[in-house]
Amino acid sequence: MCAHGETENVVIMGRKCRIDKCIAPIVRALNEGGIPTSMSCCGHGEGDGFILTYYQNKYRLLIVLEEGEKSLKHFDQVCRPMAEMFDNRRMKNESKSAS
Repeated sequence: MCAHGETENVVIMGRKCRIDKCIAPIVRALNEGGIPTSMSCCGHGEGDGFILTYYQNKYRLLIVLEEGEKSLKHFDQVCRPMAEMFDNRRMKNESKSAS
């Protein structure tokens, strides 16, 4: 992750915005691909980074993890169980709909 203040210009909805340098390519690609972003931070090595988007009338929060073992452990401890919980909930709703 980059240090606080290391930024790069990214055009978002016609406005030039200062974005953390290490996630600027991701933010740029999302916006150029038609997925507008409204807020972002890389975390600067002190926590998880994030990118907030607004797409198809819904806000979506993208989590940006650092490379390395610590991030993989975080993913396994926090993100994977959350994804499994939503999958289980979705499967339960689908089986109710099929009945």
